[in-house]
Amino acid sequence: MGWQFADADDFHSAQAIAKMHAHFPLSDADRLPWLARLHQAIRTWQGQKRDVVLACSALKERYRQVLKAGDPAVQFVFLQISFALASQRVAKRAAAGGHFMPPDLLQSQFDDLEVPTEAIVVDMDKHEPLDVQIEQVRRQLGL
Repeated sequence: MGWQFADADDFHSAQAIAKMHAHFPLSDADRLPWLARLHQAIRTWQGQKRDVVLACSALKERYRQVLKAGDPAVQFVFLQISFALASQRVAKRAAAGGHFMPPDLLQSQFDDLEVPTEAIVVDMDKHEPLDVQIEQVRRQLGL
């Protein structure tokens, strides 16, 4: 898309990372300061007139509302994925040593997930090429 990429995981506190690394899922209370930091980052990017793709779990509707804060310019793309495929990807990421969340926390993520009703949906289980997925999102965003 030619936009800047940011990963919401980079906004977690050291305490939240340690909690997940110790195999404990985050609570809503744990996530609130993280969501506030993400909201502030979104506002900063908007003030700088920067287009950014923020990779973020935003599992619950109330999390998405904190991020959006009523701003129609903030759009969500839901990467719909089966538990089986997500498990494969998380296990691969863990084996590479590239992430703090252990694979056994994945079920808690699926348990917390509230499927968004107002989002562009990309079905990851179709295994479409990345350029096809990006074009689908661009088209639905009217770009």
